[in-house]
Amino acid sequence: MNSDSLLPDIAQGNERAMELFYRQHAQAVYGFVLKKLKDSVLATEVMNETMMEVWKKAHSFEGRSKERTWLFSMANFKAIDALRRQKDFAPEEDIDQGVEDHCPLSDAIAGSQNRAFVEQCLNRLKAAQRHIVYLTFYEGLAYSDIAEILSIPSGTVKTRMMHAKQKLKQCLASLFSDS
Repeated sequence: MNSDSLLPDIAQGNERAMELFYRQHAQAVYGFVLKKLKDSVLATEVMNETMMEVWKKAHSFEGRSKERTWLFSMANFKAIDALRRQKDFAPEEDIDQGVEDHCPLSDAIAGSQNRAFVEQCLNRLKAAQRHIVYLTFYEGLAYSDIAEILSIPSGTVKTRMMHAKQKLKQCLASLFSDS
């Protein structure tokens, strides 16, 4: 059973296909929603809700987007719904302020001080920029897929990435010059 055939098999009620789909995608979905929610318990709940939605709605996948884009779009909407359910919901730009965040991008940088600098600079980005950096570099998604997942124009994705790269470059330059 290859990944191309999993959704049609899931739509037919094939539990084995769902199990394989879950194994292939659950960790990525969890990581994505954790970035948005900043709560591991809630992220697990949203990931599970997303996978249940796949089980129920696999028949609705029309192939107009990539399977992974369809999945991340569902996860994004589920995460937004979870945030709205929280009594102290804040606008997306304010959600992440001051919260420690680990991004695998920093794992590619050698040395613990360099890794700490990268994480520090990533945490200074606006949430919207950090989501795009995460989806681009951590999940390896194309801008068009990210635009579909976040329900924003591709141009907005490109602009946010450009600003994120500029801010990261400035932040890292200042941290490295201070050390």
